[in-house]
Amino acid sequence: MSEAVKKVFQHADFAIWHIPRADGYVYEAAGVAIDDGNYHDSPFEERYEDALNAACELYDIDIGSLGIPLAVVYTNALFSVYVTPEDEYCFNFAADIESVPTLTGYEQHPGKFYNSREEAIIAAFELELEQRQG
Repeated sequence: MSEAVKKVFQHADFAIWHIPRADGYVYEAAGVAIDDGNYHDSPFEERYEDALNAACELYDIDIGSLGIPLAVVYTNALFSVYVTPEDEYCFNFAADIESVPTLTGYEQHPGKFYNSREEAIIAAFELELEQRQG
């Protein structure tokens, strides 16, 4: 397991960070970077769900709204391209409707994340063509 502090959730108002050394999670206002040296100053929770609930309560966010899909920036009959809160892009094929990336789960979305909408569209077309050709 990696010992690096990693952002595991990003919202417009706050972010949640996993702290492997402490075996838990901290949450902080959006835009505040957390690392191994400053996580002690942030609210700590042992479980991700507890950190998410506490952050939503603190920032007055309806936790139910976080399960909504990411914003679609391109769609066609084959796939959709989504933008994450960190301005990265991913795609999902229409046949995989059960794995549409959401605000709370996009980090676990299979596949790569791209720096631009166009890169994600091209990658999706290339993968679809590759799958079609077998």
